[in-house]
Amino acid sequence: MKDDSQLSLSGWNEVAASGVAVRIVDRFGLQVSGPDAERYLNGQVTNDVRRATEERAIYAAITNAKGQMEGDAWIRRGSEGSFLLDAPLSLESILPGRLERYAIADDVSFERVEAPAWHIFGGSAAAEAGVGRFGMPGYDCENQSAGLSEMTALEAERIRVLMGLPRWDADLVSGMLLPDAGIDPIAVSYDKGCYIGQEVISRIRRAGKTNKKLTYLVAKHSVESVVEENLAGEELFSDEGIAVGTITSAAWHPRLDRWAAIAYVKKAAFDRATAGFFLEASPREEHLFFTEDPAPYKAKSADV
Repeated sequence: MKDDSQLSLSGWNEVAASGVAVRIVDRFGLQVSGPDAERYLNGQVTNDVRRATEERAIYAAITNAKGQMEGDAWIRRGSEGSFLLDAPLSLESILPGRLERYAIADDVSFERVEAPAWHIFGGSAAAEAGVGRFGMPGYDCENQSAGLSEMTALEAERIRVLMGLPRWDADLVSGMLLPDAGIDPIAVSYDKGCYIGQEVISRIRRAGKTNKKLTYLVAKHSVESVVEENLAGEELFSDEGIAVGTITSAAWHPRLDRWAAIAYVKKAAFDRATAGFFLEASPREEHLFFTEDPAPYKAKSADV
């Protein structure tokens, strides 16, 4: 059931009104330098690194030749034509080698660096927005000197879920097709030119066909007493009792007073008339069920 680890209404209101600071954890940094850095990196990631500045980072995925995800990263410009990437710490032993793999005749070098230390988001942070790590406009900094309240990593994770922004190791995993995650509008440039996996991703876009999609769901009504405190890993069922998806992240929305979740749902389930997606195989009116909503981060994030 909903417990004290969920975000409070006062915490939510503070983020919206004045903004908060959170220490960035579980990230590693990589600097890509050299005369060919921009051209080479643009051929390795899904987004257009030419859009990145020192203040404004872009979000990009790294895919293989089959269009399957191998990781993701925030990318900003560094000094002297370099680029600074930060990515999930779980990819520290994998991603650098993947990014270096095709640098054969290119004048480019790679060096481990520190990831950003703090992130400020919500409230007035929108005026300086350069990266939307938690689905809201925000910016990175080395020191927390803005005099804002500090939010824990767990509280920031709740915000991320409530904004519907997928995260590596939770909603995004190695081997999944990028279009299934629904992040191509924010992670992919379709007009920048070639990159590893570009042909497959463009083909899927043209066909408009995926087997499943990452979906933002909001409970139809307030039901606190459910089996799992955060719902992650729970199956979803149609009103016919057919399994149609799995919840990957969930959090209690303090303003709506109900659960919100991110889930993979089979595409075919959206083509049938259903009341929603139930947590029980034999749905009854009092059971928790969800309906699809637009993910808030797509409207409110700065260059997510």
